[in-house]
Amino acid sequence: MSEKTESLFHSIKSPLRKKDLLPLREDTFARIKSMRGLIESYEEIRHMLKEEGLSPDKVYISKSGLFPYWYIDGDAYVPVPELRKQVIQEFRVQETAEQQKHSLKKLWDNGQYEQFYAVIHAQFAFDHYLTHLDDIPTEQRYNVFRSRYIKSEYGFQDIDKSIIRGLFASNPDRLFTKDLLTDENGYVTVYRGVEDLSADVTQAYSWTLDFDVATKFAVRFNSEESKIYQAQVHIDHVVDYIRRRDEEEILVLPEHVENIHDMGFYNLDKELIEELKKAGYIDMYQDFAFRQLKSSWFHKPEGIHGKRHIKRVLFHALLMSYLDSLSTSDTRILAYASLWHDIGRTHDYEDEGHGMKSVLKMEKLNLKGKGLTDEDLEIVKFIMIYHAIRDEVGLRKIHQMKKIKDKDRAIDLFLRFKDCDSNDRVRLGDLDIRYLRTETGKKQLLVAYQLLQNLE
Repeated sequence: MSEKTESLFHSIKSPLRKKDLLPLREDTFARIKSMRGLIESYEEIRHMLKEEGLSPDKVYISKSGLFPYWYIDGDAYVPVPELRKQVIQEFRVQETAEQQKHSLKKLWDNGQYEQFYAVIHAQFAFDHYLTHLDDIPTEQRYNVFRSRYIKSEYGFQDIDKSIIRGLFASNPDRLFTKDLLTDENGYVTVYRGVEDLSADVTQAYSWTLDFDVATKFAVRFNSEESKIYQAQVHIDHVVDYIRRRDEEEILVLPEHVENIHDMGFYNLDKELIEELKKAGYIDMYQDFAFRQLKSSWFHKPEGIHGKRHIKRVLFHALLMSYLDSLSTSDTRILAYASLWHDIGRTHDYEDEGHGMKSVLKMEKLNLKGKGLTDEDLEIVKFIMIYHAIRDEVGLRKIHQMKKIKDKDRAIDLFLRFKDCDSNDRVRLGDLDIRYLRTETGKKQLLVAYQLLQNLE
């Protein structure tokens, strides 16, 4: 996982709880001073705050998050970047707190709870909601929860399980069930994407109907331990179906999720990389990617069909060769097809003829590869010519190629290469693994994202 990306995300989006903040008091000041590197004394800070019309007793220090200080006055939560007079004035802390208090009180007194929680500071909204749950009329509690949940990053693992069950049981609306597609037994198929900091899948309350959404959650923090799970939920046990944030989200109690299984996608974790090193595939990648690959071959070396794309396709090809125990000669064929398949491109748009152009350029440059037999080289050319054309065309044309004797071998490598090339469509945002041809190619989905995020 990218620590910088994760840290920034959580700083901006993660919910906060008032009870976790450190109040500004004389007995806590030594700790606060050490945490924040303050040079002023406790009395100096109190005096400055009072001069700005603020109560020192309403200042809190956050141990995490984007803002180190908060001014909390009733329902008003005002972030404060620094305890300095100029900053407090620029952020109009006192005026902002008063305005928030006034507008929030009006909403609450009028019973406009959903609007109230849309106005209160987002990072504290769920904490406030859970603290004041009993003050909200029973018939409104779920709808308020739902509207707040949709806009937050609050995890169910942070809520008391009895509260969740009570809220789920209070949802009066079952109209959403008409929009759910079920099998003959009334079950819907659901997915969940997780990474190394995600909640235990057996305790999850949130799933999705959309495999692509699950993939997005599995790869969003560049984890080395991403997984996508598939499961089933009977329609009678679905608590809610939320579509408003384009996540096709299903809410359900964990005990009602059945047949949970890991879909078995590979990860470029330390263990797999070590296996590839021991088997010599990392050295092979280094040779092809940094010694044999030339910028001069490409119309746009840094473009979307340039060297980075080639390196990722190459890695997919070598990984597939390792996972499926391909022969050295078959591995070389996939590797050279990776290196040369786009060198004939003169633009980045759709071009079914660029495979043939790449072969012609390969021949013009006298590129023959190392360790390829004559038939191996013909298979490389066949793969290159038809890699961007419909499968059925290549499968038909192979039988007309007299220089290729082993048709089954050529077809197998052709389909494998097309999957390796297709997996890098993650860079274009339109990869659909249902159209991949090999089981190993499909299982390299998460690797495709990891390569996109990490491979230079």
